[in-house]
Amino acid sequence: LYVSSKGSDTTGSGTIEKPYATLQKAYDEASYKANIYVMDNITVNNTTNFNEDKDITLTSYSTNDTINSIIRGT
Repeated sequence: LYVSSKGSDTTGSGTIEKPYATLQKAYDEASYKANIYVMDNITVNNTTNFNEDKDITLTSYSTNDTINSIIRGT
């Protein structure tokens, strides 16, 4: 599943072409074992709840070796 600051939790589907906007949406839609790819720097302003028993790997995704970050907002 893909997450981008330019994505949408409403119209996104978690694909590279239509990423989600938040980690929470990607986590909620993830199956038991999944990879979540962060496509650019994203800011998290709300608590992200990883409450279910899932095996999730968060990875920076880039086509030019950029390392993307998850930034804690206010």
